[in-house]
Formats: sequence, C-alpha cells, structure tokens
Amino acid sequence: MAPQPEKLISPVQLARALGVGESTVKRWIDQGRIPARRTPGGHRRIPFEQAVAFIRGQSLAVVDPTALELMEPGAASPETLVDVLRSPHPERVVPLIESLYAAGVDACELADRWIAPAMEKVGHGWETGTLSVTDEHGATTQVARALHALLRGRPARDDEPLAVVAALAGDPYVVPGLCAELVLREAGFRVRNLGPNTPADDLARAIAKEPPRLLALSFSLADGTATPLRQRNALRDAARAAGCAVVVGGRGVADEIVDSLGAAAWCRGMRELERLAGHVAGAPPPRLAARSR
Repeated sequence: MAPQPEKLISPVQLARALGVGESTVKRWIDQGRIPARRTPGGHRRIPFEQAVAFIRGQSLAVVDPTALELMEPGAASPETLVDVLRSPHPERVVPLIESLYAAGVDACELADRWIAPAMEKVGHGWETGTLSVTDEHGATTQVARALHALLRGRPARDDEPLAVVAALAGDPYVVPGLCAELVLREAGFRVRNLGPNTPADDLARAIAKEPPRLLALSFSLADGTATPLRQRNALRDAARAAGCAVVVGGRGVADEIVDSLGAAAWCRGMRELERLAGHVAGAPPPRLAARSR
C-alpha cells in the first residue's frame, strides 16, 4: 500500500473541533502535550493522528467533527460502515473510522462491533456475486488505510513489552492483524506486525532472535491453515523456548490448530485478546533459551 501524505491540522481547527479557544490549544502545544511542528512560515501544524490521540487520551468531546473533516459518529451505525464500503466511494470509510475512534470507541469495539461484521458482509457480497473482487479489495484497502492512520497516533515506547502479530502462509488477510496490533498497542505493547502469509519457519527464527512476550496468530480462512503440522509444531517449540505466550484467533481456528501450536488461549474476539494481553503484560519478560556450547 502506497504511503499517504501526512494530514496536518491547524490549532484553530483543533480548537473549533473541541469548542475551546485557539490560545488554549497553543498552550497545550507549548507545554508539550500535543506534538506540533512549524511551517516554513512559522505557523504551528499538528499531525492529525496526534490530535486524535490527544483527544482520546484526555477523554475530550469533539463538538464540531467537521472542523477536523470527520463524520458525525452519533449518526453512524455498523450498517453505515457496510453501506460506505459497498458504495462507489469506499474511501469515505477512513474519516468514519477516525471519527469513531476520536469519539471514544476503543480498538476492541471498533474491531468486534464495526469492522469484523462489515468485512464479513463485504466478503459475503463477493462470494455471492453482488460485489466484484475489485470491490472487496477496495474495501479492504480503505479499512487498512484507516487502521494505519490510527496506529500512527500510538507510537510504541522501547520500554514496552514486545508482541508479534502474524498470519501464517496461506492466509492473505491483513485487516485482522492490524486490528490486533491496535488492540495490543492500546494494551501497552510494542508490536511487530509481520503481516499475512508469514512462513512458520521464518516466524520461528524471528521470535528466537527477538523473543516477544506474546505471539498473536490470526486464522481467517474457514479451512484453517495450509502450514504443515510439522512446521506448526516447530513454531510451538520455538515459542516455548522463547518464553512467549501463543494466542490464536479468527474463524479458521479449530482445536487441532490450538493443540499443534500449544496456544495459551483461543480468543473469539478482540476483547478477549485485550484481557489476555493485560495478564501477559504483567508477566516476567521472556528469556532466550540457553545455548549449548
């Protein structure tokens, strides 16, 4: 996906959105509470994602969403998201998702109540022929673009525990991993998202090199994974040696997958992942297995 140009807003836009004075926003900037930069002409500009992160972090109300080019979230429903994705202009889903997040909808609710049902209906439309494959790909691209924008507003810190997110070879879906990444970022993890179609052998080497505290694997296909049992068992052994907890989720998960990977949990939704992440975050950090000389 080609990177999008960074969206910047002015202090007066943020002030109007929050119903406060421009001087108040400038004071927040001067205090370091909102990251901002100067234009060549000396004017302050705030990265849009940082503005949204500040609004959420301070539990502020957006009284004028149009000031930030956001939609009015109170007028939206999960079905609205489906309608936008099915429309000739699926790019409108980006400000809709940004509006929901700015209004206080957390990553779990956004994923479980909004994005997952919408993507399932879009996929059903493609399977039944009411939507083309280009429609499905376009919808996926726009949802992923919105999630990338939200993730940019939550930069990781080096002192946070590491989580790795991936989907194994044969699973091409990117949106579940991005949703899991946002949930884990909110839970206080530094996340390395390896994306879809990740070979199990390469993943095993990656977690041995830099042991995470949590390995979250997404299985979106109804028939599970194309990864052979031997490779899944090897990944299980690598995770145990690294001291990390393996978590699986998605409609393609079955008991056989849970057992072969030695998964500590089978999450039926992102809220379950959030709760588990809270427990894992408080566990001792993983250690590299002792190497024989």
